[in-house]
Amino acid sequence: MKHTTPAWFSIILALGLMLLLSFTGLYLIEYIVPFARSVKGVENASQAFFESYSGIETSLYDIYSWDIWDEFTKVSATDSDHNYTVEANGNLLPPVWKWLSPNDHNWSTLSQNEPIQLLVGRGRLITGNNRIRMDYRVPNIDGWTQEVLKIWDGIDDIILWQLSSSQEVLFTESGSLINESQINSPSRLNLWPQRGTKWDGSSERIRDFYNSNCSGSTDECVLKVTLIRDLVSSDDSILPYLEYQLRFSEPVPTRFARISSIGKSYGFSKKLELAVPQETTNAAFDFTIFQ
Repeated sequence: MKHTTPAWFSIILALGLMLLLSFTGLYLIEYIVPFARSVKGVENASQAFFESYSGIETSLYDIYSWDIWDEFTKVSATDSDHNYTVEANGNLLPPVWKWLSPNDHNWSTLSQNEPIQLLVGRGRLITGNNRIRMDYRVPNIDGWTQEVLKIWDGIDDIILWQLSSSQEVLFTESGSLINESQINSPSRLNLWPQRGTKWDGSSERIRDFYNSNCSGSTDECVLKVTLIRDLVSSDDSILPYLEYQLRFSEPVPTRFARISSIGKSYGFSKKLELAVPQETTNAAFDFTIFQ
């Protein structure tokens, strides 16, 4: 006798196979869809990064296309994918909360390996008093006990300044230097009336030198402030730096142009920041004279 499979059994078997395949598919989808979303998220995050990087590249092109240092407001650009801003000058340098001191973000640092060097010519500062002012102090390294510098038998000069044009240099002369005793009593130094010595040995005030050599629209000048000796504290330890603030009567180029760029892609965003060093136009005078 020949046995045959009932039709209803075939239907049940087919339905069972369909259910098995359906559950298997749903099970796989449960893992594949989140993975696909993750891959898409990585793709969009990467796209946001490259859009932000594109903003950095565009702003660098803008910086070297015109004299960004004398723009009095932030230069910014925006499109659907990224936007960027460039901040390159100010009266208080660098801007508050963008300084270098790890102890106090309202102050920057001056060390032997990192002098201050700024473009101040081309008539950026006008005649008068209090045009260039510098605050300086000993950093509070440990956050508890305020350090003081050791006073030697003969007080040593520590900070020198130098103002140079393409034709002439005015450098610190005796009586215009800053020593340990002065640094231990923090104060604001008005550089504008300070006297310096020129190449020929004659003495002149900074303001007079500036008016004669730096006030024309093409007369670029560089102000340089240098730390020339080790900072020895009263307990004979070496301090890594001094803290300072610089104030000017008019905006001057900062030591760095600060670029901030934000790229966007489908809900993802990426922010990149870059500091572009200021270019010194009279490199021939990029040195310090020691007396």
